[in-house]
Amino acid sequence: DGASATMARTALHVVLASLAVHATGGALPASLRHVSRQSGCARHSCMTVSGPDLDPKQPGWCPEGFLGPVQRRKLQEVEGIMMLPEARDDGPLSMRLGYMAPDANYRFSDAIRRSSSQGQLGVVADVKRTSPDGRGDVDELRGANAALAMEATGLVSAGADSVILSADRVAHGGGLPDLDLFSQLVRGPSAATLDASPPLVGKDFVVHPIQIAQLVEAGADAVIICAALVGPELEPLLNTCTITGTEGIVEVSSTDEVLFAVESGATALIVNRRSRATGRLEPDLALRLAALIPGHILSLAAGGYCEDGDDEEEVRSVLEAGYDGIIIGRGFARVAREEGGTSALIRSVKKHRLEQRAVAWGSSRN
Repeated sequence: DGASATMARTALHVVLASLAVHATGGALPASLRHVSRQSGCARHSCMTVSGPDLDPKQPGWCPEGFLGPVQRRKLQEVEGIMMLPEARDDGPLSMRLGYMAPDANYRFSDAIRRSSSQGQLGVVADVKRTSPDGRGDVDELRGANAALAMEATGLVSAGADSVILSADRVAHGGGLPDLDLFSQLVRGPSAATLDASPPLVGKDFVVHPIQIAQLVEAGADAVIICAALVGPELEPLLNTCTITGTEGIVEVSSTDEVLFAVESGATALIVNRRSRATGRLEPDLALRLAALIPGHILSLAAGGYCEDGDDEEEVRSVLEAGYDGIIIGRGFARVAREEGGTSALIRSVKKHRLEQRAVAWGSSRN
C-alpha cells in the first residue's frame, strides 16, 4: 500500500547513502576531483558540515565555469538568511533542520510515476521570469511583474503533472513569495487539500541546508540540488532533504555526475542537456546517460526541450530511452500568449505512449 511504499523508498535512500559512505570513502569521481584541484580549493572545509550552523564564508568546494560566481553569490545570500529571525534556534527554519519530519514527502515522484506507469512522460513546467543562456547572460522570458503562481496554476489545470518555481532572483527572476502564493492558490488554508494538490518543486542554487528549509517552509514538495555546484556536499544536502521530509532531486550533466549522484543516495535525477558550468548544450546527452540510471531512480530529462515547437522526435526518444518525465521551461514561455497553447504543448508530449512500462519503481532501462 501507499504507506509501505513510502517506508520502502525511505529505507532505500538511507541504505544507498550508507553504502556510498562505506564503498567510496567520500571519494569524488575523477572529473569532480579535477575541478577541485584546478581551482586550488581544498575538498573539505566548513561546507562539509550538514547542519544549520555551517559557516558560509569559507567554501571548501569551488565549482567551475559559471557556477563559481553563482556559489559565491549564494553564500553571501546565506549569510543574510542566517541573520533572519526565522533562522534563530527557535525559528521555523532551524526547527525544520533540527528535528526529523514525521512524514516523508514523495508527492512529486508519485505524480510523475502515475504518468510513467501509463507509458507516458510526466510533464513538469519550469515557470520562470528569466533564464541564463549559453553565454552566461540572462534572457527575459516573461515580464518582471509576471504572475508566475497564477500561470503555474493554469499549467496544472492544462495537464502538467508538476511545476517548478525558483527562489533565485538574479538568474530566474523568482522569489520565495512565488512559491508561497502558488501553495495558497492550489492548497488553500487547509492541510486536507494537500493530497489533491499538484506537487511543487522548489528551485534555487542550493549550497546550504538553510535554503532547503526555506523552500520547504514556502511549500516545496521537492528541492533541486545541482551536483556540479555542491560537489562533495551532495550527500549531506540529500540528508537534509530527508530530515525536512522533502524529496531531493539531483541535477546532473555528465557521466561522472550521474555515478556520483547515485553513489550519494539520490532517488531522483534530472539530466540537464545544458551544463550549468559551461552553458553548452549537448543534444544527445540525456540519451547517452539514460543507460547509467538504475531503474528504481526517478529520471527526468531537461535542457531546451520543446523550445522551437518541432520536437516530436526528441520527445519520443526521451520516452523510449526510459525517462519518467520531461521538464519544459522556455517552451511554455513560448506558447504562453497563444490561446490553448499550453494545453496543446502538453498534449503533444502526452500523445507519445509506450505500451510496456515498469510500474512499481519507474522505467526499466535494460
